[in-house]
Amino acid sequence: MAAVTSKINQERALRVAVKRIEGFTKQFGKGHRNLALHAAFPLALTPDLLYQIWANFVPEAPWTAVAHVLLSRLCREVGYEMYEMEISDRNLLLRELKKEFGQQRLDELAEFLLDYVAQRLTGDDSDIRDLREAQEWTALAYTKPSELARELAEALSERVKREDMGEVLRLTSLAETFAEPLVEAGFEPLLIYADGMASFVRGDLKGATAKLRNLPQRRRLVQIGNIDLPIPDLPIPKSNQNSIQQLLPILRPFLRNESERRAYLMRALGTNADALNLIWNEPINIFIPNMVNTLVAFGELTPGKPALCALLEVIRQDVGEDVKVKIDKLLQQIREELNPRDNQVPPGYRKAVAQYFYVTLQRLKEQGCLNIRKDVVNADRRLNYVAQITDFELPFAVMNMRGDAFFMFSEFSAINMKTLRQFSAQCMNLARQQVTPSAVGKALYNFRMPTHFCFAIALVDRVEQKTATKVQTTNPLDHTTDVLWYEIPIIYELSQQKLYFYDNPSSFWENFKGEVAWRNVRAVIQQVLSGKPLKKLEADKASLEEELKDSEVTKDQLEKLEDENEASKTSSPTTTSAIRLSSETTFQGHSELVHSVAISPNGQILASGSVDQTIKLWNLATGKLLYALEGHSSAVLSVAFHPDGKTLASASNLAVGNGNLKLWDVKTGTLQQVFDQGLLNFRVSCVTFSPNGQTLATGNIDATIKLWKLSNGKLYRTLKGHGWDVTSVAFSRNGKLLVSGGLDGGIKIWNWCTGELLHALNQPSPSNIIGSLVSWFDSSVGAIYSVAISPDGQMIASAGSEQPIILWNSETGKLVRTLTEHSGSVFAVAFSPKGKCLASGGKDNTVRIWNYQTGELLQTLEHLSPVHCLAFSPNGQTLVSGSADATIKVWSV
Repeated sequence: MAAVTSKINQERALRVAVKRIEGFTKQFGKGHRNLALHAAFPLALTPDLLYQIWANFVPEAPWTAVAHVLLSRLCREVGYEMYEMEISDRNLLLRELKKEFGQQRLDELAEFLLDYVAQRLTGDDSDIRDLREAQEWTALAYTKPSELARELAEALSERVKREDMGEVLRLTSLAETFAEPLVEAGFEPLLIYADGMASFVRGDLKGATAKLRNLPQRRRLVQIGNIDLPIPDLPIPKSNQNSIQQLLPILRPFLRNESERRAYLMRALGTNADALNLIWNEPINIFIPNMVNTLVAFGELTPGKPALCALLEVIRQDVGEDVKVKIDKLLQQIREELNPRDNQVPPGYRKAVAQYFYVTLQRLKEQGCLNIRKDVVNADRRLNYVAQITDFELPFAVMNMRGDAFFMFSEFSAINMKTLRQFSAQCMNLARQQVTPSAVGKALYNFRMPTHFCFAIALVDRVEQKTATKVQTTNPLDHTTDVLWYEIPIIYELSQQKLYFYDNPSSFWENFKGEVAWRNVRAVIQQVLSGKPLKKLEADKASLEEELKDSEVTKDQLEKLEDENEASKTSSPTTTSAIRLSSETTFQGHSELVHSVAISPNGQILASGSVDQTIKLWNLATGKLLYALEGHSSAVLSVAFHPDGKTLASASNLAVGNGNLKLWDVKTGTLQQVFDQGLLNFRVSCVTFSPNGQTLATGNIDATIKLWKLSNGKLYRTLKGHGWDVTSVAFSRNGKLLVSGGLDGGIKIWNWCTGELLHALNQPSPSNIIGSLVSWFDSSVGAIYSVAISPDGQMIASAGSEQPIILWNSETGKLVRTLTEHSGSVFAVAFSPKGKCLASGGKDNTVRIWNYQTGELLQTLEHLSPVHCLAFSPNGQTLVSGSADATIKVWSV
């Protein structure tokens, strides 16, 4: 059935491709078409690359053809100035290119592309490296397919052995784009292997087994050319040891030697027996368990008939009545053990799915959805539901958007960003085929912007943190195929009843685009797709029973769930939707106290600075050490990321000759710049970037705050007012305020653009070195170790020696609240970018999470040593803490 569906989808895609290319040719002419034929050769296009192709191969076309090709429906933007074609469009264009221009033109394009890549795609950045490899393989695919097959097989073998499944999925996707030339060259087994591994990575274990078992293999290796490709250990259900022990006495008399084994398996499986790759001459007590597990892995011969049961049924024909009874009992037992529903579905999964669909579909009906279809097959994937709202309208700037909105739901056993993007693209293709023809004209007639939305909702039991972060920070606008369509990928995590979608812009520009284009879309997503029970269930009972059929949910249970939900709403506090940190991971690599931590704006990289004089860059999701930066000659006291995430600033204690304020390239781990390098540089205690990324602020032991212009590396302003070492500085998110705290106990709020001191808080008298010394002994003042500003800029938090955490009003400078649960000095405070949470870390070996609006202590996390630094991820879902025992802990929701 899947093969038939796949063929139908391929034929449909081919028809769409033909119409799309014909429409493009009719609109622009033969010159444009010839450029489109050549544009299909590279796997990915940039404006510069296509311009070079035009200049070298199709100069007879007008120069405007470059823009017309990229902005047409033949291409879709997949990144900044990066475009690609649909596989069906690309394959059709390439066939026409070869037919009209010959193999020689393909060879010329391959040579051109290799030269272009060598000159333009240089550097060790992983994204550039991957793109360079893909373009080089494209050149080989149509000129030297045997060489491509060898390189692709070697890469797959290496990644599978390393268990780098993200890379495996990338490579299998590349293999799919090279399908036609590889099949023509006789490398179809490589494509089957890639397809099977793609199913394995996506969690489709049954599909992976069905595909991989068709390949000739020995000792779990598939040989393609001279390359051994490993077959992974598929976590399939196996007959338990009790069943094997019961099978041994029954099977032993019939499987004593190689000839008997082959004969019975041939009777049971036919020619499929040759594909088992068994070691036929093994000792019987080894052979039978291996054979049983291999037959289980083989799956079903026909629907409802597992291969293991087929063997037992054949042997049953040659035994007496008493043994037949035992075999019948075993057949029933094995069929129950091999039932995939019991082995693959998490407890309560079906119940959660049923609840989500029932509530969500009712909400869609409330929004005016009149067309809801169930079990729609698209691109070999069964969509649980497809819902369409016609004349869907959203306010947008000066002109409202109006068009069709599609909501497409599908279940996944596991998901990553690549899979989500592919699923979303499949949904978009299906939506395009069903859009209401009159929608555009009707929208324009009513003075509305004709725009269609495709919400692709993937349901999964659990989501990995890195995937959640990625979908929250990846702007779908960057993947918009044209101005009339918005493709919106969404994940709903069933176990946590939580939505993940683009809601956390990673820069000012991303935030601007997000707010302008997503303000109303976000409201629709939250209102319709959140899965929260309705206030009133209005569907009739027959409809409800149909929706909950084959699930564990009953009408009474769902009504009880609704009542409990409403009760929890009325009883829970309304001031906070507090995070709850639970998952804990420890990073180890420093040899002394970790003094500072920072997380990159995209949430992917963690930087840490230590008394051991090193800075380390880590992959936050995996804990992998990316770089160890060496160059400071004393303790590293502070690290901070530039808003663009490409540069890291670091500051250290006393330096002789090599400077103690440095900038590093995050991608390469190399030193970019040293500020104010002299024979002797005194302690720089803290460093941070302004929100616009143009200024670097430092707190110094000489009681000053220095502002450096990044464009030229020059000092352009010095703020004076503290009496001693300035230990902490922080900018407000809007860039208007700078707050500083020092060992003199003073907290100061500055208009840093003018140098004006707006407020002086907690100030000792006098404000000089004498006042600073007083603060060491006067606990009512105390030294300040850390300051932070809330995301809305309304609240300042300060922490220091032998005193509580104090919250101040940033506008008036007045004390708002004190937090007193720590039992010693507090070395670090940090506000969560989301919600109303404040984290603090101190000498009592704890990290404490507070609701800073109410003063309520929400959670206490424990270290083995004092906690000296803290940092929240941009989405507020992860907290990092550094300790005196040289460890870093990563706490996740």
